Amino acid sequence: MGKAARRQKDRRKKRLIALSYQSADRFEDAWNKRLVDWLYEIRRLSKQWAAGGPEGNQTIFKIVTDALQILQQCSPVVRRRCLRITEEELSHACTAQVARIVDKRFCRLNLLDPEELKAKSRGPRI
Repeated sequence: MGKAARRQKDRRKKRLIALSYQSADRFEDAWNKRLVDWLYEIRRLSKQWAAGGPEGNQTIFKIVTDALQILQQCSPVVRRRCLRITEEELSHACTAQVARIVDKRFCRLNLLDPEELKAKSRGPRI
């Protein structure tokens, strides 16, 4: 990560923390946007890792750690609202992507498309 990217990341982190003390609702909107960005980042890094890139699962799970560290510095009200869902969503995305790379059977139900799940729940066609 370059110097400018690091600065931008630090500014974003400070803005989120300040916003958590000013307005919980506005923070939640900004946090949800950031959460979606992190989910895309997890998917992107896992594809690089699967293609033999230098990024590994440590980098993927670092996103979860960074997000939780930001939430620990936020106001208690915001922390109560967002901590559980953030940890669940990001951890699930990480483990699903690692399972996709290592062995799909580890996280089989999580990797199915919604249409595939519907078909499996109906049972075999006669």
